[in-house]
Parts: sequence; structure tokens; C-alpha cells
Amino acid sequence: MFEIVPGAQLDSAPRLSLSGMSLTIGPYAGPEEHEKHVLRTVGSGNWYFSEYDELRFDPVTGVLQSLQLHIPERNATSYSSPVTPGVPGSLRLTSLSDFDHEPAALRCMDSTRLACLYTMDAIADRVTVAPGVDLLLTDGELAGWLVAEPERFIAEGGPSAEVRALLAEFFTLVAEPGIERMEAEDPAMLRALEELSGRVGTASPQRAALHDRLADLADFFYG
Repeated sequence: MFEIVPGAQLDSAPRLSLSGMSLTIGPYAGPEEHEKHVLRTVGSGNWYFSEYDELRFDPVTGVLQSLQLHIPERNATSYSSPVTPGVPGSLRLTSLSDFDHEPAALRCMDSTRLACLYTMDAIADRVTVAPGVDLLLTDGELAGWLVAEPERFIAEGGPSAEVRALLAEFFTLVAEPGIERMEAEDPAMLRALEELSGRVGTASPQRAALHDRLADLADFFYG
């Protein structure tokens, strides 16, 4: 169970990994630093990349110190993002003990943001824990999270509506049941990956990051 702490936010810059399909905000740059961070905190997650979401809290104050959230592989058929702005703040863990937190089940990306959802229940609270990143809560539990202009966090660069639109195409394509089709080496899916990759190009670090992920997928599933 979580409660909102107004005003306090995470200091680290968000990082969105297309290869790991995750959002990370934490004071570490590599595995060794991450392991030390985990040992100094309590919550969900472990020193290795877990199947569960990672939410680490100060063992004394209970205030959120870092997070690593999985991006689900299934798209929601419809979703309306909350229109009210988030309140700057953080979370406090009400019971200072370790736990497992299941990742979000659905995702949806519109023209402005990526939303990942644990539940389709109504959202009661929205807290901005870092610039561009909001956590959504219902009755003290996570209901979802939002990343505004997510292209900013996949590589160096500012907001880009063009890259954001290409990223939305990526999330639409590389999802179930498309992933199952890639596993079956469906040639139509390979053509779709290559066509999108050609339009993405490598003209900026953001485009290169997306292009590389598409190339990795084609190589992994089709050799």
C-alpha cells in the first residue's frame, strides 16, 4: 500500500529502454551500482532484472528512491488518459518490508504519451514523480503510469512529434499477437518491421535507438 508525499520527486532522469521494454528512474548507471542501491533499500525487485516491477524505498522514511517498471506486450483496445495534471510528489511505502509487484498488463500510446495500466478501474490520484512521468493510484495501489513525450527518454534529444508517431507505430506493431507471428517467422511481419525501420532511419539518436531495436527484432526472430 502506498501513500502520496506531496512535493518530493525522484532526482534521476527517466530512461526508457526499448530492448528491455522498461522505464527506469534510479541513481545508478550499471549493474554494480544497482546492486548496491537494492541492498540499501526495501520494496519490490532484486539486484537482477526481475519479472516483477522494481520499486525501491528508503528503509527509514519509506519514501520512493527508484523504480524500474516493465512495459507490457499487449495493447489496450481503448483508453482515455486522465485530463487533470499530476501533482508533483512521490510515494511512501506504508509497510517497510519487501514485496513482489506484478507488472502492468496493458499499454496504450496516443499522440502525446505512453500509458501502462495495471487495471482499467477509475483513477483516483495522479502524482508526477519525475519530469514527464506520472504514477496513477486507486485506493493506495498503483493503477498505471504515464510517460509524456516518451521519445525524450529513449536517447538524447528533445520532444519530436515525428519520432513519437513512429514510436507509437512500433508499440502497435511489436505487441501480441504480432509477437506470436514473429515467433512463427511470419514473412508479413518481417516486411512490416523492415518497412517501419526504413522510415525511422538513423538521422538522430532517438531514431537510431528505435531503428536498432527493429533491426534486433528482425535478426532475433528471422536470423
